[in-house]
Amino acid sequence: MDLLSYLVIAILIGVSPAIFFLWFFYRRDKWEREPRRLVLTIFLFGLVPAIIVAVVLEEIVGIFITSAAFGAVIAAPIIEEVTLWGVVRWRAYNRKEFNEPLDGLVYGAAAALGFAALENVLYLLPYGGFTSAFLGEALIRGLFSVPGHALFTGTSCFFLGGAKFMPKGLRRYAVMFGGLVLAMVLHATWNSIPTFVAPFGDAAGLLAMIVFAAIAWLLVANWINVGLNRSPFNPTRRKPLPSAVLGARVSKVIPPADFTAPPRTQGAARSAEARFCPRCGAPLGATARFCPECGTPIRTETGQ
Repeated sequence: MDLLSYLVIAILIGVSPAIFFLWFFYRRDKWEREPRRLVLTIFLFGLVPAIIVAVVLEEIVGIFITSAAFGAVIAAPIIEEVTLWGVVRWRAYNRKEFNEPLDGLVYGAAAALGFAALENVLYLLPYGGFTSAFLGEALIRGLFSVPGHALFTGTSCFFLGGAKFMPKGLRRYAVMFGGLVLAMVLHATWNSIPTFVAPFGDAAGLLAMIVFAAIAWLLVANWINVGLNRSPFNPTRRKPLPSAVLGARVSKVIPPADFTAPPRTQGAARSAEARFCPRCGAPLGATARFCPECGTPIRTETGQ
């Protein structure tokens, strides 16, 4: 096989897992999916600008701290998660399409998968041929490393999405940056497996990766479940079953356009002097623009 053919096939193999998982996370929003063009834009920002920024910063850190373990377990998780979180915060957070907490997870996964796609290709190309080592690397990275990036950044940006619809204050920023710290911890734990577990044997390293990946997937499945339940576009607001998170068909119901319609819950009987969410009945602050529980936009008396 000539070099050009190898490069083309290796790139396709490296990019394919990211494309599949991009489709997978995009489809998790059952109620109001994001514009494909915007999702693709976030993916491309993760593919090129984010990875350039991350590589440059990691190289600068490497000049001062030469420890490989420090770079993998401390520097890389912090730099990569902050960079990808910044892509979503900069390019998607303030757009009108970002209108429910689950959108943060979708955009976060898109940015991370763009990053993971290029990173995967850069790991595979140096093999120079389709050897058993190449195939093993492609399999492990396609099953674990590529979706792992989406799980980590998806977590931080899900919390970012939740914070967007909270009243301004300390709790809002605690949620916003707490999710980012959690993503760094997850990423650092994953990166520590080759350093601290793999030396005990390939079987130990593989088992640690499987256990950690299962825990990370369960966490993100829970974020998806919570996001579907709290979406203002979910007219039933019933807790989705695990099958809904894993991809079962859920009938899509278009919500009423007027969010100021009289509430269908016990909130209708409450005093008109108090402010309550018209959809779920949760109490609202005096200046709240979104419900802190379900994210429903709240129209003021002036209609703005």
